[in-house]
Amino acid sequence: MTADVLIELYVADVVKQLPRRQRRDVAIELQALLREELAGQAEPTGAAPDEATTLAFLNGFGRPAEVAARYRPAPVVIEPGDSQRFITLSWAGVAGIWALGLVAALTPFPTGATGWLEALREFWVTSVIPAPIWPGFLVLCFAGAAWARRRWPRLAAWRPRAPERDQINRVGLGAAFGFFVLGTVALVVPDRLLDLLFGGRAAPAAYEALTYDAGFLRLRGPIVLSVVVLNLALLAVLVVRGRWEPVTRALDLALTPVMCGVLTWVVVAGPIFVVATTDYLVKVIVVMLILVALVDSAMKVRRQLRKRAHRLTAVV
Repeated sequence: MTADVLIELYVADVVKQLPRRQRRDVAIELQALLREELAGQAEPTGAAPDEATTLAFLNGFGRPAEVAARYRPAPVVIEPGDSQRFITLSWAGVAGIWALGLVAALTPFPTGATGWLEALREFWVTSVIPAPIWPGFLVLCFAGAAWARRRWPRLAAWRPRAPERDQINRVGLGAAFGFFVLGTVALVVPDRLLDLLFGGRAAPAAYEALTYDAGFLRLRGPIVLSVVVLNLALLAVLVVRGRWEPVTRALDLALTPVMCGVLTWVVVAGPIFVVATTDYLVKVIVVMLILVALVDSAMKVRRQLRKRAHRLTAVV
């Protein structure tokens, strides 16, 4: 990579961690500063800086997180450059603990004022109060990472990220599409799955364990199936097109909160399966899927913001 490309990638990694209103001004100022200082270092030899020289210069200038911290006030938690990540992970972990605890407290689904009060008490005692243990654990992890960076500076060396690509792996995504279709069919007709696996000789208790609640089948089930079909249709379009496009990215980002909202409603609105044990296990799995989907959506949004930051620095 040329020196200009490396500087653009470095500045993009810096400005993506700043508020949007600052990014353009900081990108212009930082690019000019880096190019000037790099040119000053190369001036005695008269040779253009190569990739190794540019990387050494940029790593000497500081980690992108540390440089971004110079341009914005950051909460003093562990190291300034790690504060935002610490806060994000803390809230994500606490939210996950609360979500799992809420599912446990609402299983079986409470009825009457007394049942709701008991469920809220259980949720408060078993989830809300213990949740701050997670940020405490993160403090130890971040402190250890900071010590390791000081002890071995190479661990903190900045390396340019590979440019984001819109092309997808058609074979891999096609295999995933087939897996999700089969999984959806198995969820729609679980008794047929048992017949296929056990040749029609499965125990009656197994059929009962996979029997859906009548209330779920009336409304929530069809709505969930509709949202799942929409996601499968989007996957099919991606496999056919072979690449991400602005429309498909927008649809993907829009479908995720819809799916998470529908699944959350399904979990809290009542039983899914007739057997309480099956119902509890499935709700725990659904909550985990919601958390994974939200994290995946946040990462996709972050990648899009990174691409915008790179385009911003590329035109400066």
